[in-house]
Amino acid sequence: MPKTAQFNDLLQCRIDDYELVPELGWVALYLPPRNYCDMRGAIEFCQKVMPGVIKITAFRGDSPDVEYTCDPRGNWAVSLFEAV
Repeated sequence: MPKTAQFNDLLQCRIDDYELVPELGWVALYLPPRNYCDMRGAIEFCQKVMPGVIKITAFRGDSPDVEYTCDPRGNWAVSLFEAV
């Protein structure tokens, strides 16, 4: 994964890096400030890099921004983090 923010067509934004935590089914996406990922694109991107993913957290800069979680039936939901 590139270390300088590269535009990603699936995410529809720039991405600095990502982290996989397979034992938790979790992927963390690290985006530069002022970048927002597309939900469908984030799910597709994460399913490609880690099949079986059930939780995706996108960080903008140093702060968590949005989290996507998958229920046992395969339905995805979104939660937004409040700015501090």
